[in-house]
Amino acid sequence: MLTINNKENNKGNLTLKVEKTIVEIKIAQDEIAQRVKKDEFETYVQQTAEELKSKVARGDDLKTEVTQNAERWKLSIDGKLKGRTYNFDGEGFSIGGTEGDVAKHTPSGSEYKFSDGSEVVIDKNGFYNKRGDSMREYHHLNYKFTIAKNVDMTKKQKFEYYYEETMYFDIPDEYKNKKVSVTATMKYKAFNTAVLNCSESTWGIVENNKLKVYVAINSYPIAFLKSTDNTPKTYILYSERDHSLKYQVDVNLTA
Repeated sequence: MLTINNKENNKGNLTLKVEKTIVEIKIAQDEIAQRVKKDEFETYVQQTAEELKSKVARGDDLKTEVTQNAERWKLSIDGKLKGRTYNFDGEGFSIGGTEGDVAKHTPSGSEYKFSDGSEVVIDKNGFYNKRGDSMREYHHLNYKFTIAKNVDMTKKQKFEYYYEETMYFDIPDEYKNKKVSVTATMKYKAFNTAVLNCSESTWGIVENNKLKVYVAINSYPIAFLKSTDNTPKTYILYSERDHSLKYQVDVNLTA
């Protein structure tokens, strides 16, 4: 059966049916479309001056589409595409063969498997290396800042002065809900008097998305007394005068 409808010079439809096969050609002002259908199989081509589309379908189970224009080329095989060294399975895609080095990418992250048995994983939990049951995290975030203060030392006991403070800070949003390593290092300290001995303790930790930094310093201020008997002697004495400290602590966060 052959049917031709041609109402205008620039438009027309042609339908041809041979046994179970149907062929349709539609011509419009700006495009031409062709469809061939037999049982559950169907091919379709749509062509304009700007773009060419083609489709091959088998019922509702499988559909292959190709779109071509001057700016892009798109291929979809029911959301899947498979070759010798690549595979799009509808959930993600992998690059590489079935053995050796393989990279797989999904909406939730990326996984790289290497021929030496190791793996590298990137996801919302971070960036880390896996080998067997062991896992080593890479630090890909780094944030630094400085705490600088002038403080008065408190007299703890005779001749010993002490300063202790716990400070809390907000952390950047990209560090929240991640495993964060903190280092707090005393980079500079200066007293208003000479000291015979001093010790310090500095550390930091992230708890409940808050940075906690601890600084403690003790010291024994001294004074120098020259001899009054015309001898070149100088005596060192513990001092109980007002005692203050200027310090600087560098804090580093890695995740």
